This record gives sequence, C-alpha cells and structure tokens, in this order.
Amino acid sequence: MRITHRVVDVLHGSRFGSGFLVTDRLVLTAKHVVSPGEDAYVRTLSNGRQLRVELVWWGSDVDAALLRIIDSIWVPPEGLAPVRWGRLITMKYSVPCEAIGFPWSQEQPDGRRDTEHLRGEINLGTGLLDGRYQISVSSGAPDTPAVGLAWAGMSGAAVVSGEHVVGLIADETPRFARDRLTAEPVTRLLPDEGFRELWSEETGMPPVAESVELADLGTPHRRPSRKSSPASLLRAEAEVVRFRGRSGELETLLGWCEGVGPGMQLLTGPGGRGKTRLARELASQLRAQGWETIWLRQRAIDSYEPLRDNEEPVLVVIDYAETRTEQLRNVVLAAVAHSGPALRILALARSEGEWWQQLREDLAPDAGMFLDEVRVSRLSALEETVEGRHDAFQDALSDLRDALPSKHRPAKSLPPPSDLSHPRYKSPLTLQIAALATLLQVTQPVDLPPSSPYEEVLLEHERRYWMTAASPYGVTVHRETLDLAIAAATLFGAASRKEALALLTSVPGLSDQPHDMRLRAASWWRDLYPSVDDQQWGGLEPDLLGEHHIARVLRRDSGVLGSLFTSASAEQAQHAITVLSRTSAHQDDVGELLPPLLLEFHHLAPLAIPIVAQSEDPAALVRALTEFIRSPAPPTDALRAVATAIPDHTQRLAELAVEVWIDLARALDEVEEKSPSHMEALATARNNLANRLAAIGLYEDAAVVAGRALEELNALSDALPGGARDLRAHVLHNLAAHLNEAGQPRDALQAHAEAIEEYRAMAQHDASAHLPDLAMALNSYAISLAQLNCGDEALAACQEAVAIHRTIEASDPGTHLDGLAYALNTLGARLSENGLHDHAVAVGEEAVMVARRLSEHDRDSHVYLLATTLNNYSAHLRRAGRDSLGAAAEAVHLYRTLAESNPRGNLPRVAGALANLAGHLGSVGRHQEALRSLQEAIEIYEQLPDDVRKGFLPREAQTLSNLGNRLAALHRPEKAAEACRRAVELMIALAADSAVHLADLARCRANYAARLATLGQFHDAVREATDAVQIYRELADLQPGRYEREFSGMLATLGSVQVMTEDYHAAARTLAEAILRAPEDGPDQNIDLAINALRRAHAHAPAETRTGWQAVTGMSFPEGLGDERP
Repeated sequence: MRITHRVVDVLHGSRFGSGFLVTDRLVLTAKHVVSPGEDAYVRTLSNGRQLRVELVWWGSDVDAALLRIIDSIWVPPEGLAPVRWGRLITMKYSVPCEAIGFPWSQEQPDGRRDTEHLRGEINLGTGLLDGRYQISVSSGAPDTPAVGLAWAGMSGAAVVSGEHVVGLIADETPRFARDRLTAEPVTRLLPDEGFRELWSEETGMPPVAESVELADLGTPHRRPSRKSSPASLLRAEAEVVRFRGRSGELETLLGWCEGVGPGMQLLTGPGGRGKTRLARELASQLRAQGWETIWLRQRAIDSYEPLRDNEEPVLVVIDYAETRTEQLRNVVLAAVAHSGPALRILALARSEGEWWQQLREDLAPDAGMFLDEVRVSRLSALEETVEGRHDAFQDALSDLRDALPSKHRPAKSLPPPSDLSHPRYKSPLTLQIAALATLLQVTQPVDLPPSSPYEEVLLEHERRYWMTAASPYGVTVHRETLDLAIAAATLFGAASRKEALALLTSVPGLSDQPHDMRLRAASWWRDLYPSVDDQQWGGLEPDLLGEHHIARVLRRDSGVLGSLFTSASAEQAQHAITVLSRTSAHQDDVGELLPPLLLEFHHLAPLAIPIVAQSEDPAALVRALTEFIRSPAPPTDALRAVATAIPDHTQRLAELAVEVWIDLARALDEVEEKSPSHMEALATARNNLANRLAAIGLYEDAAVVAGRALEELNALSDALPGGARDLRAHVLHNLAAHLNEAGQPRDALQAHAEAIEEYRAMAQHDASAHLPDLAMALNSYAISLAQLNCGDEALAACQEAVAIHRTIEASDPGTHLDGLAYALNTLGARLSENGLHDHAVAVGEEAVMVARRLSEHDRDSHVYLLATTLNNYSAHLRRAGRDSLGAAAEAVHLYRTLAESNPRGNLPRVAGALANLAGHLGSVGRHQEALRSLQEAIEIYEQLPDDVRKGFLPREAQTLSNLGNRLAALHRPEKAAEACRRAVELMIALAADSAVHLADLARCRANYAARLATLGQFHDAVREATDAVQIYRELADLQPGRYEREFSGMLATLGSVQVMTEDYHAAARTLAEAILRAPEDGPDQNIDLAINALRRAHAHAPAETRTGWQAVTGMSFPEGLGDERP
C-alpha cells in the first residue's frame, strides 16, 4: 500500500497528533488527539495548507475517532480508494508493520513536525487480555524529552501491514523502553454500530477486516465499482439483487461449517444458477460470526502455509474449481496438515466431471481419507414455477431500480417477460438480465427490435459505457473494433502488460494503429473492467453476458480467431478454449469454430484435453479433437502430447484415446530403427492401445495388440532396458485380463501365471511399489480360474488378493481402495459359487460399501465399480433368500448412466444387469416386468456393433435361454421354445470354438428340451436332452464331481421325456442313473422328478421298467416305489 499520500498531521488547539486518510475524505486518528465541539484541522504532505475537518465518529471504548475533511479547497488524490482493513488470526508469527506519523521528535526549526517512518513487528500473543497490539520498534526510538513522551504526536498514525490497515498508534507501552508502542486494533473499531453506519454510507459496503496473514491467498473484500456499467449490477459480488430462495441450502452450508463433519464441499451447477451468490451469502453470515472468509485468487500463489496456522475459523471459497485443480490440490493439502480451529473449503464448479476424478486420484496418497468425506451436491434450479419466476423478476426489478441513478428510475411497475414458462428462466441470472434490460429500455432505450434477446439489449446499453469510457483515453477507433477488443480481452484475458499489448496487437483495427493507441486501449480496458486478482484486466461479466458478446462478435467475423491465437500465450490459449467450450453449450455455432481452430493450431489440441474433463458439456470440444485426430497425417509430436494429456480413466475421451494410440503405434512401427529403447517405446504404445481398446469393450482386439507387445518384448530378451521388466509384467497382466474378458480364460492362464511370478519377485525388493500389482494380478487370475471351473484354486487366489489389499490398507489407508473393492467383489462371487451364500453376502456388502464411498466423491471414476459390486451383491442376496431387488435395480440405473457417455463399453453391461434384474423381479412374482427386462436385454445385445457383440454372445445366449423360461412361466410356450432354440444355436457355434462353453450349451439344450416337451414335441425334446446328457457325461469325465448335480437333473429330465415317447426301457435306465448320480447332500428335486417318472413308466410298462432299472443298478426294482424312495 502507498501510504505517504494518505498520511496527515492532525492539529487541534494545543494538541497535535497523526492521522490517515481511510477514504478520500475520512481521516482516522486517535480519540485523545481531538475533542467534540472544537475546531480541528489536518495538513497533508501534498498540500501544506491546513484543511478544516469535523468530528463524525468518536469511539466509545476505543481510542479512535473519524474526521471528515469539509474544507472547500480539498482535492482528493486521484484513485484514492477506501483502505482495506486487516486483522491478525495466527499466533505463530510476529507480523511486520509500519506507520508514518508526525511525532514531537521530528519538530523542525519553523515549528512544523516532519514525518517519522516507524517500522517494527506486532508481537502476537502479547497483550491478549488487554486486547491491544504491542509493537516492537526496530527502526530506532527518539530520546526521552524532559517533559512528555518520546513518541508524542505519533498517536493516531495508522499501523499498516502489507495492504491492510490493522490498527492505529495509541500510546507508549508503560514499563518498557522507548521501543515499545501500544496500538488499537481496527477489530475494536469495526463492530461499533456508528462506525459501521458511517463507513457504509461513505463506501457503499460494510467494513470488513481481512486476515493479513492470508492476504496473498484471497481477493479483496470489495464490491466492484459500478461506475456507469449496467452489467456490473448483475455480478454476484455486487450483491445488488437480494438473496432469495436458497434458505435450505444456506442452512445446510452453515450447519456444515459450524459442525464437525467433512472439511470440504463441492457445489456444482450450470452458469447463472446462483452458486457464487449462495457462497457470498454464506461468507457474509460467517464473517458476522467472526470467521475469516477467503475467495482464493486465480493467480499463482507462493505458499499455502498460512492456512495451516489460523487461530480463527476460516472458509476458503474456490470459484471455477474445475479450472483450478492445482490450486485446489494445494489448499486440500494445507487442510490435511491443519490442526487449529475449523478450516472449511467450498469449491464451486459447473459440474462434477472427470477433473474431480483426476484430482482425487492425484491426492489419494496424501489426502485420501480427507477426500473420502467430501460432500458433493448439485444446486437445483431456483424457480420451477411461473409464479416463483414472476416474484423473482419483480424482486430483481425493485432492487435494480434502486441501484440505478435517480434520473433513470422508472416510476411505474413493469411487466415480466411473456414467456416465463420457458426453461431458461429457471436461472436467476436470466431473470435478472431480463429485469435490468426491461428497466434500461424504459429510461434509456436503445434502437433494437422488440423481439431482441434481453442479452442483446443489455449489451447495447453496455456498449454505451464502452464508448463513453474510451473517449477520455483517446481511444478513437470504430465501434466494431471496440466490440472486438472487448471480446478478445474477455476470451483470452491477460496476466501481464506484455500479454495485454501482444493481444491488442493482433486485434484487427488496432494492429495497424500506433503503439501509443494500443497503450491507451490497454489502459482503457484495465480501468473499464478492473481485475480483482492482479491480472492486467478483468472480463465482461457475468459470464453469460460475456459469452453472448463473444458469440455475436465471432458470428460477424470468425476469421479473427486465427490472428488472436497467434499472439496468445499457452495460458491465454487454454483460457480461450475454456470460454469457447463453455459458450458452445448455449451458442451452437460457436462450437463449429473449434475443429478448424485445432487443425490450424496443432499445439492447442493437448491444451484442450483437460478442458474436456472440466466442462459441463464438452460435446463440441470432443468433436473438434476427434476431427483433429482423424485429419490427414497429424504431427506425431502433437499426437503424443494429446495421448499423454488424456487421463487414464475417462469416459468422455475413451474412443478418442483409442484412435490416438493407433496412430502412435503405427508411427513407431514404421520407423526403421529397431533399437531396444525404440522397441520398448513401441511395446509401451501397444500396451496403452490395448488398454484403451478394452476400455471401450473391444477385448479380443485388445488381447491381439497386447500379445504383439509381449512378443516384441520377449524377442529382445536380455537386451531389454532396465525398466522393461516392470513393463513386461504389466503387459502380461493386461494380456491375461483382455483374454479373460474376451471369453478365452484358458489362454489367459499362462499370462496370469507369468505376471504373478514377476510381481512376486519385484514385490520382494519393493513391496510398496509392487504389492498392489500382485494383488491385482491374483484377482484377475481368480476370475479366469473360475471361468474354467477351478473353484478351489480361484477361491484361494482371490483370498490372497483380498489379504494383500487389507495389508496395504492398514499401512497406507485409502490409496488402493478400488483394488480392495474389486478383490472383494471377486471373492464374493467365488464364495457364492461354493454355496457359502451368507459369507458371500457379507463380503459383497463390504465391497458395495467401499465402492459407494469411492463413487460418492469421484463418480466418473468409480461408478462402474459401484454398479458391478451392486450387481453381484444382488445375486448373493437372492441366493441367500434375502431382499435383493433394490441393489439390482440400482445397478441397472448406474450402468445406463455409464452407457450415455460410452455406449460401446457399457451397453453390454446394461443388458447383463437387466438380465440379472429379471431374475430378482421373477423371484418376487413380478413376472411381466421380468419379461420386459429380458426382452430389453436381448434388444441391446442384438443392436451392438458386430465387433462388440461377438464378445458377449455367451451372455446373449444365456439371456435368451432365461427369456424362454420366463415366457414359459407366462404360458407362452411357442415363443418360449423359439427363444431357447436361438440360445442353442448361438451356444453351438461358441462351443465349436472353445470347450469352455460346453456347460452353457448343455444348460441351453436342457431348457430347450423342456420347452419342446411342453409343446408336445417329445421326440425333438429327447434329441436335445440326449445331446445335453452327452455333454454332461464328457464334462463329468473331465472334472469329476463338478457337474454331478446338473448331470443328475439333466438325466431326470431326459428320462421324463422318454416316458412321454413310450420308450420305457430307455427311460428306466436314464432315470436309474439320475438317482444314482444325485449328490447325497443335494436337494431332493431331481430324485423326486426321477421317481415320479419311474412311477409313470412302471404303471404303463412294468416289465420294461424293471429290466431297465436292473440293467443300470444291478438290483431288483424296489417294491413300494410309491411309498418310499429307493
């Protein structure tokens, strides 16, 4: 702060002291320097003449007073804004301070007192009971006079620390040497009602004391100067329009701040929804309770250390959090290390997108538990009814009318928009724009058609402000040039004078002007919309208005973008892409400008990647990036930069990532050099490509690509670079996972085994780095083993994986929770397959709990995990005889959400979840709903692209078979048989390629046989059942004991149908084998079916039945078959 032009000498009869201009007319001084009712004068450094003042405030219990300069000759210094009041909220540091006053010791021969520049430190922790500051003077102290005090005349001098006035000198501290002074803190002045009223009258806003220690972190607590800018009345920080309609949300936020819950909230909602206004109201109420509230600066901040040491509760608000993830990261880390009074972080963003996911992943090692508790809420529309919108419009009209100059206030009431039922008026900002435009058109109309949008009307009024403000600066250019300059400055911003001038140099209409004209234009814009964040200038706000202006300028001349981007820095370019993407959400034609922009400026493509994660609606930007990637021969360096920038876990850019890695792998493959380092790079590219292919459901393609990567690494053998062992292990693991997902679990086993061996060896040397990899590999191995019906081995593998994850969680909480959830999910499935249903439910419940915890704070990254765990958990519940419908229905909903952004990868999962849901619906008697779920699942499978559908044919066949069963239960036998026939056809083709599908083929044939029997087609039923029995016989030989229960049931079914064909001897043989093969600990259903069929056969053909039975069992047919079971 420049303080010399604020320092004044206070003269009051025989008394004298010092003072400080806190506004352009108010002087702060010590109360004991002046007296009510007596003439007083001040003398400034710039004007040696005495100026008459009046006493306007007299502190009741504090040694402070305010004087107002009333002398007609007083001319305030240009640009003298009200001071920023400051307070100290830490006890860790001594705070540097300074003061300039007119002490007796500086009295000159002519009787005038000169200035003394005092420097020292405020001793925090000293004088706590007294409530006043103790200053240790380091700049030297005067001698003690014979009469009076050494510092006489210094009383009233403002104590300044940085940019804040924190107090005023009151007295010398008793019983200390001359180097100790006592000061009144301004925090003792500000609560005084008279002081507050006077300050509010003078400045238009209540006095606020800001933390000196946190000053570098936050923007000043000042309302924007309204000047003559209509748009400034709509800015949230202006607080012109009353706060309304969010009392519930405000109470929730106040309760959060004052409670003991999570330290952070993320509040999302579209632009104009009222996030910032709500946050400002929250901050205002908290300040009244003694909280420090900070609106975090957008510029670079040197240190966040002061946040850790506050002795008062602090709220940090981060607006546009999606574009400021590095700052948010630093604030979170400071909060984790904080141990004092409440520190609350309120992040405001347009959406909870992939940016949030990436931030959580980055911070997991250091702040995982802190982020686990973060609340994420979306601000709903404010006014849903026409009546509510009408009231909101009238409130805005009244408040905005009062804020206009009296000559521009219409006397009569004005009607609201005629189309208040339109959805756009859900936004409070849209209603306020309409109100302000309506007001201005009554008092200062602009010449526009009556049907013009309110934004257009308001921009025309704003243009008057631009033109008027340009004149004093000598900016004499065409109005369209001014429009373009405003659009450019709002679109690109400028952090420095250099960036500002470079941008103006590229604006047509200014580029050919003398340098002096551009300097004047830069000054004009800086003062037109001043920045509160140390930028060279601000932008046209609110955002909605600025974006509307940018759109209309670009419609007039879209070609100007090229010249503007040519001169922009990387930060300006990224800011511009962000604004263009944001604008395209409500101005479609702006989105069409993005593809040619990226094609012309290749370096913009990687800059655009993080904006996709930040954007509420990134569709236009994703289209532009896709066109760039598909353009003829995009530069390899640009492709590599794009690939590096794409996050690992992304739904929005999943398909684009595939295309990028295809191009990069192809480019590396075409290079003639085949050195080990080059081959490692190629293998890495193929591995990345394989993972990206798997992310969109192309598992077979992923396995082929990963296989090639492994072959290339194996070919190098001992020539592999040092870090390639880790790469090879990852490739092996990924290859196994892709083969498994592609329905080739037997082929995956060898890769699994090798990957596990590699990870075990590396974990022995570096457990923290490789134990998570080992657990992941074991979990995948368990899945493959289960698909191959190796139940015991699968159970052991996933139990080891869970044990490893629990060890990791115990030593490093929160870092690999997703891995634990996946391992628990697999373990639950294995327990259920082994008949341990209650244990499976317990494990599944824990998996859902962990997945839900992750998803609540990082939805985009973990919603798939939650859906999967819910889907499996519902199956465990149903098998255990518990209520399972809610979990199954939620899984379907979540999979549908995933499919909206990545249909290739997630529509098959929707189908699978629907098939699962059908089973749950059927179990509670909701058969029609179950039928509809199965039918929708089949429709989804049939409409998948061929390359995707191929990987899900086994599930499609199973779903068709289940559909047949459901139709049969609803007495639609013909349709039931047709569904089962289609299932058998699919499974025959699959089993011909892989024996792993034989068991499913047998099951489908069994269902088909039952449906044919219902239709009376008994001979066809016998054919299908016989084929099924033959498959089970082969499986029983390969894996004794694994299929005995199913085998027994199939034999019972075949025997029953053979009875219907009157082949009683064959039926008796088949039924006897069914009874013999039935597991002793199994249910009686298969035996009961066989006995009933034997009774029918015996009733029709006793001799044939008896001989058939004896041929198989070697025993006589049991007497009294109807009375007791053989």
